[in-house]
Order: sequence, then C-alpha cells, then structure tokens
Amino acid sequence: MKRTINQFMSTIEGNVTKERPGNLTVNLDIYQAGEDLYSLVFTESEYTGGANVNETGHTWLVDVKTNRVIKQGELFKKRS
Repeated sequence: MKRTINQFMSTIEGNVTKERPGNLTVNLDIYQAGEDLYSLVFTESEYTGGANVNETGHTWLVDVKTNRVIKQGELFKKRS
C-alpha cells in the first residue's frame, strides 16, 4: 500500500490542479471461494491529471487453513 501511495504522489506532482485534483481509490473485496479458501481482490482507481482514469486489479487466493497463497498454476491439472 505504501508503494502505491508513493507512486501515486510522484505521478500527480505537477500534473493536477485545484480545479482538476488527483484521486486514488483502493478497494479490497474478500470472497469465500471454498472451505478455508478466500479470494482477496484489490482494485486501484487513480486519476493523475490525464484524460482518463487508470484502473488496475490484483487477485490472490488464500488458504487460511495452511496460511499460504495458492498460485494460479496449482488450480488446474497439466495436460499431457
């Protein structure tokens, strides 16, 4: 989170005004994906003075029973 804020502050420097202020919104949504499994979905929306709002997202699947993040490759069987 600190990195996100620092990057945003650096980007808006000299690019925003009182009439067109910058904006950073960060959301965290948590969804139960199964027994002891949760999806953490982080979304960032930022206006840094340009023509458009920039949006990014990151998702993690967490097994709270084993206290680990499950990688995407572990979700599917490999084809032979």
